[in-house]
Amino acid sequence: MEQPDVKVETDISAKPSKVWSIISNFSKWNVWHANSVRVVTSEGLPQKLYTQMAGVSVWFNLRKVKTIDEQYLEWTGSFPFTEVLLNGTRKFTLTEVSENSCKLTQEETFGGLLSFLFKSKLSTKYQIRYQLHNEKIKALAELKI
Repeated sequence: MEQPDVKVETDISAKPSKVWSIISNFSKWNVWHANSVRVVTSEGLPQKLYTQMAGVSVWFNLRKVKTIDEQYLEWTGSFPFTEVLLNGTRKFTLTEVSENSCKLTQEETFGGLLSFLFKSKLSTKYQIRYQLHNEKIKALAELKI
């Protein structure tokens, strides 16, 4: 199995179901996401993610979306018509540590024909971004904000 280019793990003093309710509430991602974001869903699953990059509005098409038992969310995202050239597979995993605590892991693996050109810069940027995401999710789940 391929190692992710980005991996952030955060221990959270909250039940996994509480954390899942934050992650899976796509209409409120802007509360914890580093950039202004809007997620478009179909049948409860994300299909497009609109955000800002360097001050420019962009969107990602989300494909191969899957969830497992309110513990795992995954998709492959790319700009429109560029999946073969550059894409990213994003994963959220919740692991129960005890009855009232869990570990949240966010991962991203970059792929596509041109990924080798962007992987280093994207990995650094996303590592910082996902750390901020996890910290905000942790604060929400632990009711610190």
